[in-house]
Amino acid sequence: MTKEKTYDWVDRSLFLMIAYAHFTDWDLADAERALIKSKTHYFLKEVHGGDHQYSSEDIESKMCIAYDWWNETQNQSIDEVLAQFQDAAGLIKNQAWFNSVVAQTMVDFLAELAESDGVIIDNEKYSLRDLADFWGVESRL
Repeated sequence: MTKEKTYDWVDRSLFLMIAYAHFTDWDLADAERALIKSKTHYFLKEVHGGDHQYSSEDIESKMCIAYDWWNETQNQSIDEVLAQFQDAAGLIKNQAWFNSVVAQTMVDFLAELAESDGVIIDNEKYSLRDLADFWGVESRL
């Protein structure tokens, strides 16, 4: 029997960013990877304030966990990819710290990801609008 992996909200947030950057146009550009990494510290500060406990090494490790999770997931059916994406979004939404400011910040990050590779496709706009609606905030793409 395979032991089910457990992911915390940071893993799930990073998974969401990596999955969103990739599954909307099936490419994870270097610019998108760099943006995810640069925004993670800011996102953690937004959630926990200046006293968040994640070092740069911790965040790098979390990014590897989320990226490996994404690599496993993307080899599955599109329905499973979407289910993993929705599960991650739902778990984040159910966190005690989740509010409209955090939700808008995350949606804005995802919009930046969509713009970072220089091309915004309709699929990116539609999926971001769906996530924004789910989280009760505005999509600004």
